[in-house]
Amino acid sequence: MIVLRILLYILLGIAALLGVILSMRLKIYIRMTDTFGLRAGLGPVVLTLAPAKPKKPVDLKDFTYEKHQKRLKKEQARARKKAEKAEQKKQAKALAKEAEKTAREEAAAEENGEPVKKFTLEAILDIIGFVLEEFPRFTSYIHTEIRTLDITVAGKDAADCAKKYGIIAQLTSYLLEILDNGTALKPVKADAVAVRADFLASKTVYKLDIRIRLRLFSIVRVGFHTLVWFIRTKIKNK
Repeated sequence: MIVLRILLYILLGIAALLGVILSMRLKIYIRMTDTFGLRAGLGPVVLTLAPAKPKKPVDLKDFTYEKHQKRLKKEQARARKKAEKAEQKKQAKALAKEAEKTAREEAAAEENGEPVKKFTLEAILDIIGFVLEEFPRFTSYIHTEIRTLDITVAGKDAADCAKKYGIIAQLTSYLLEILDNGTALKPVKADAVAVRADFLASKTVYKLDIRIRLRLFSIVRVGFHTLVWFIRTKIKNK
């Protein structure tokens, strides 16, 4: 009885842990002011991917004889791993060529055998139908937030500036419509989005602050739907 209770507690703990992990969100933060910034992570852990951190200054203490020998050993280990991977790739290519040769010989020998199975029009239509059905469902799980989308358009002259302004303003409108209809877009504040023309400026300036979040469970759900569809397709083909 005690063993069963302990086992039950372990199972409940594992289920709770999986629930916490699947409830976490993948996060992508895109920001552009003077420089481009990109941060991404899962749950509370968010890492800065761009801009890259400045390199540490060279410390002469890192170039002692003992440390140099350690670096040489690491480089030799990496070189051995690289050589092993290259050899594995070479063997894999050789096996693939041998398998291809065997398949050609078997196909030539089977004059009255069953025809080779190929993708039929029905299978292609099934794939297209699944993508069209599943992709909008997947994007609807994505939570987007536009904190800032400020663009100051410039051009070579007044005519060029006006032309670019019309194009960028239209593209911005399309972007907002796509995010609103295809994703779970957080209500945008009135002063968050602005596109203006500056006929005196020489360079177009972009200021962006966009956040994208997606629960890990949503990815698992889409993967499960894909697996079910694949199994049904296989059953139907058989």
